[in-house]
Amino acid sequence: MITVQGSGSASQGEVSLLSWNSKVQHILAFTSYNGTTVVWDLKKQKPVISFADSVRRRYSALQWNPDVATQLVVASDEDGSPSIWL
Repeated sequence: MITVQGSGSASQGEVSLLSWNSKVQHILAFTSYNGTTVVWDLKKQKPVISFADSVRRRYSALQWNPDVATQLVVASDEDGSPSIWL
């Protein structure tokens, strides 16, 4: 189990998915069981951006675009309301 501790949007709890950016080695993204996704800069040791949908659903997929370093997709396969965010 990985737990993220920090302040503000970086305080996420248990990490459910993690993906390294293949174009920028010090950037990774993770999503937590509370439905928040964070893009993290390891060099600066702080979040670049974080987001969550209004329902805070748990995501089941997290993947960087292999060709565009700044694009990330997260998806939820919840039966009642599946979603994809780019």
